[in-house]
Amino acid sequence: MTLSLSEQKLDDMNHFKEPFSIVMLFLSCFLAMQTSAQTPDWMFALEGTYVGRLEIVDSEILATHDIRLDGLRNGSEDGFVLQFAISGDDGIRERVEMWSWDAQNERVKMTSLEDNKPVSSTWFVDNTGPQVVMSRGGNESGRAMLIELRIQRLPGQLRMDRLINDGSGQWELRDRYVLDEAVIED
Repeated sequence: MTLSLSEQKLDDMNHFKEPFSIVMLFLSCFLAMQTSAQTPDWMFALEGTYVGRLEIVDSEILATHDIRLDGLRNGSEDGFVLQFAISGDDGIRERVEMWSWDAQNERVKMTSLEDNKPVSSTWFVDNTGPQVVMSRGGNESGRAMLIELRIQRLPGQLRMDRLINDGSGQWELRDRYVLDEAVIED
């Protein structure tokens, strides 16, 4: 049986039709995953209830406070709501932060309330090592600073260190959260 030239071209095209469809299906799935703002794996360390201590360093004086942290997924599935309860001399102080993942720019946007107004900051993220290092610019006492938040997940424990650098190249510890997973019984 001999095929005409047009039938042969049509037959050749049919051979590529199925593999082309499969490749297009995989590409569309890949692009859909890339454009979604799904929370990165490292951020799931924030989920759950933790209890422990907050160590604040001020002028070489270390103040320690009991703390509870509740991390809940946000409704958009692109971040977490963190509820802090910190004990102090004047009772328990509560703070809420919203951490949202910006997948397109690979950054975390943190929003909290200060004086009943939302305050947001954007943090660059490096999660290539054993800990996640988030960094941004900021100021302290009117001076420009680099700020880092280092998050480390250990078995049964979460540690977060906030450090500053005034441009001298030296990192100074400002505060540290040492939190153990809490088992909450109903």
